[in-house]
Amino acid sequence: MCRATLLGCFVAIALLAPGRAHAQAKIVVKKDVVYGKVHGAALLADVAYPEGMGPFPVILSVHGGRWVASHRNDPGEGAIDVEKWAALGFFAMTIDYRLVGCSAPPACYQDVQCAIRWVHAHADKYPIDKDRLFLIGMSAGGHLVSLAATLGDGPFARTGGWEKSSNDIRGVISLSGPYDLEELSWGTLW
Repeated sequence: MCRATLLGCFVAIALLAPGRAHAQAKIVVKKDVVYGKVHGAALLADVAYPEGMGPFPVILSVHGGRWVASHRNDPGEGAIDVEKWAALGFFAMTIDYRLVGCSAPPACYQDVQCAIRWVHAHADKYPIDKDRLFLIGMSAGGHLVSLAATLGDGPFARTGGWEKSSNDIRGVISLSGPYDLEELSWGTLW
């Protein structure tokens, strides 16, 4: 993936951030936050936000990896550094999702939807502006965030928790996402 493209998207999102300087604020970082549970297993995320202010727009990162590999902290697969985004004035969240090969599709997509609902359900606990919720993903993550923008829940059951919460988003940034799929056969394209 071209770093210039990623930088361009970074600048575009940074322009959406509030006009206050957050670089001076202490950044709160929370690792291994459980954003959902499926069959007794935790779905994990890392979050970060400037302390003592808010509410902040949300940037939720979905990593790539062909739906079968990678993790929430892999910058090579498009995962964001939540601390850096928080310093720009965002509530930043990067998630792991169930990978194809371990869980049948559409589990990975259901997990993305669960993360979106978690954000809405926790707007009172964290400094979240749930009306400014943006998703960013690269490769398989780009596909998943594009589905969120166009499909919503689709025909899939809500799993993981927060079933009564909203899954509304404001927009997505999809980098190198595969879109021209004849069918949703995650993980079998290559």
